[in-house]
Amino acid sequence: MFRGDATSEIARLERGLRDAQERFLHAPGGLWLAASATLEAITRLDPTLLDQALRDRVERLAHDARRMKQDGDARASQHELSALAEWVELARHRAAHEELFVGAAAAAPRRFTSRGELAELIDAEQRALESLARDPGPPLSTATEALVATLRAHYPEYDPHALPDELVLARGREAQRELLGPAAPRKDQRTDTTTWRVSTFPTSNVLLGAAMLTLALTIGAFAYFGALGRMAAVFSVGVGLVSAGALLGAAIVRRRAEMSRRTLLLEAWGFRAKSSRAFEQARAKHEHWTTVARTLGQLDAFRRSEQGVALEAREHRLPALAPWVRTLVGGLDDDAARRFE
Repeated sequence: MFRGDATSEIARLERGLRDAQERFLHAPGGLWLAASATLEAITRLDPTLLDQALRDRVERLAHDARRMKQDGDARASQHELSALAEWVELARHRAAHEELFVGAAAAAPRRFTSRGELAELIDAEQRALESLARDPGPPLSTATEALVATLRAHYPEYDPHALPDELVLARGREAQRELLGPAAPRKDQRTDTTTWRVSTFPTSNVLLGAAMLTLALTIGAFAYFGALGRMAAVFSVGVGLVSAGALLGAAIVRRRAEMSRRTLLLEAWGFRAKSSRAFEQARAKHEHWTTVARTLGQLDAFRRSEQGVALEAREHRLPALAPWVRTLVGGLDDDAARRFE
């Protein structure tokens, strides 16, 4: 149904009908075709766009078209009308493919105006899809997914989807590079997954426990050696305190490293989550473009078929009638048809 400017469309139909009446004065088949196409175009007008004045113009136009159609039908030979009907039937088959293409193009992510531009857009989307497919890498293992879930529960304020893409992607890539260290993410060859760890052994908790145990042993040694000799007690306490202090310092350093790695893991996960969403969006866009290209390919296949070749031959032999055939059956207009041939 036509939903544009009804005034300009009605004016175009009026001009076309007057032109056809003059051009096909001695070709009654042309009069019949132009009148039939005008009546069909009138049915495509949206009634909600018509006020009383426009409805009156449409009524006059329809009356003139019906009168012209009766005149052409009375003067044209049966052979001429049969040839036109066969032409119209061939064009209806093409119009079905063209309408599929028009519908797919209307649902495409963006407008395009030529076959070459469509090919460039599909190539660009294909490259973007391949690039995004390489970004995240292998999926995370079950243990790593559980670790990420725990970290997200501890840091609920971190939402990668609420942050700018540039920030999440840039910091996420950097986080993955920084994770390539002693406790780097490793790929499990058996399951083809990636495993991330917060820390290698010994963890900060293990070092803290060792420090506490050493301090307890120091206290015990002091109580035991204090009764035997002063020097043994001082020596044992000194060694114990130094060892406990070293373990405690190592635990603090390791704890800071673990906190930093938690941040890196969250940022790396955010990069994966953002990349995964971008990949799904790119894949959906690519599927839209593929659908458009497929419908255009079906139209090309029809043009190469026996019916398509016969239709093209008629249009080249009688070019003055070809626009009226398109108006009658729908599909692409003349300008769009030329751009997508």
